[in-house]
Amino acid sequence: MLFLLGILLIAGVICGLVGWIWTVVIAFMNEEYGWGIASLICGIAALVYAGMDMSERKIPLILMGISVISNIVGQAVLMSLEA
Repeated sequence: MLFLLGILLIAGVICGLVGWIWTVVIAFMNEEYGWGIASLICGIAALVYAGMDMSERKIPLILMGISVISNIVGQAVLMSLEA
């Protein structure tokens, strides 16, 4: 069980990292340097920027959402196993 939980958490982190990097690259490619720098510094800014224009940034937003959900579920399951 813990092995599968570890895989879930690692997959969530990888999805989040890929989505975050993708969002930062899109921000700099669109010459929106303020959003690019803000996304580099703060992950919440990357989520906000990805949510602003769904036509171009849908997949990175979905990846970051999968990351958030998998980490919440993984942490909740881990806490319930420890109790």
